[in-house]
Amino acid sequence: MNQEKINALRNFMTTFEASQDPALWDKLIAEELAEVREAVVNLAKELADVEYVMTGYILASGEDSVPVKRMVQLEAIAFVLENLCGHNTEMRQQVFQFVDESNLSKLDDDGNPIRRDDGKILKGPNYVPAEQTIREFLFGPMAKPAATN
Repeated sequence: MNQEKINALRNFMTTFEASQDPALWDKLIAEELAEVREAVVNLAKELADVEYVMTGYILASGEDSVPVKRMVQLEAIAFVLENLCGHNTEMRQQVFQFVDESNLSKLDDDGNPIRRDDGKILKGPNYVPAEQTIREFLFGPMAKPAATN
């Protein structure tokens, strides 16, 4: 382990008279890992959201008229999502599919979209967030959101 990190933790533990009980530190590790899992779920969902919206932009603009800047942004988002999914294209596509299914659940009770004044489609009463599905897909069916302090 890095000596600077060891020194920093020794300083922290001395300054705060932190517990020397490994069981507490084990519990803290579990809490931090749960927070990391939640961050990964949220990042995957948000990256897929951006890819979703940028794909809509391409469809609305026409592929041949999309500015290079936007295409570069889409490629960058796709690259980050691909890396987050461990270069697993099927996993990346599945996360995108979960976002698509979530977006399709935005319809109202009569099956109609609810729109903001500028045309953005809003979440309806039947909206199902993608996060839980993504969480279960990435970390298993027993994965739960990280508890907040």
